[in-house]
Amino acid sequence: MNKPDRLRIARRLEWAWDIISYIEGFIELPKVNLPVFDWDWETGDEHALERIAGAVRDHWQLGRGPVFHLSKVLEANGVIIIKEPVDCEDMDAVSRWQGGRPFILCSADRDELPRFNFDLAHELGHILLHNGVDVTSENINKIERQANYFAGAFLLPREVFSREVVSTSVHYFLKLKERWRVSVAAMIYRCKELGILSPTQVSYLYRQLSAKGMRKREPLDTAFKTEAPSILVAALDMLIKHGVRTKAEIVDALNLNAQDIEMLCGTEKGFFGETVVQLRLKPNIYA
Repeated sequence: MNKPDRLRIARRLEWAWDIISYIEGFIELPKVNLPVFDWDWETGDEHALERIAGAVRDHWQLGRGPVFHLSKVLEANGVIIIKEPVDCEDMDAVSRWQGGRPFILCSADRDELPRFNFDLAHELGHILLHNGVDVTSENINKIERQANYFAGAFLLPREVFSREVVSTSVHYFLKLKERWRVSVAAMIYRCKELGILSPTQVSYLYRQLSAKGMRKREPLDTAFKTEAPSILVAALDMLIKHGVRTKAEIVDALNLNAQDIEMLCGTEKGFFGETVVQLRLKPNIYA
């Protein structure tokens, strides 16, 4: 990601924090409910990542089966999710802590549930494992591998998923995709990590994906409904319907473009209508 895109996306996350800060003056949002682990990113290994992924599931009482809509789980546990077009080909999602709360901004440029779930799980890995880590060109590859491994371990738990891999046909993996809502490519890689399949079998599956033109787009990518983040939409509706604040007052208080508020909160286009905000100018006392 180039510097202008990084700055633009960072600015939008800052605006999202402004919106949350304003809303929390009136409404109690879900509290942050994330487990804390004794983890060192420099020395932690894959066995530790497996344990952490399982512990997160236990903390949220998710069991070891598929998680169809991870966004709902994260929002219920205090994570703020922003989903909007970002017009940046090399960015699927970013995350960071702001004001004691984790935020994830996801690209809506490709609205596919398996991809969305993996992006969220990847960013959850960063939130849990890399808070406070100074990311550099020297450590970024290691950090990204750790987040990817966590995502695979969280979405495809070893105990259950490994028992279900009984074939090396793409057709069978599409059946698994229908059950787990995870891409075939990600499941093959998870099999490689766990040693469920041999290197020869993994190569065979990847060749099948290439031969069928499935390396970039897979069947069932758009077969599952993707639910939009809902916390901020619900909060705005509550403020307005209960007469706590009007739409005009919200836009005026936030001092942001109405369209930006709509996009960051995930409302329908035109939610704030033709809101007119008063222009406030400070007098020049030296004139």
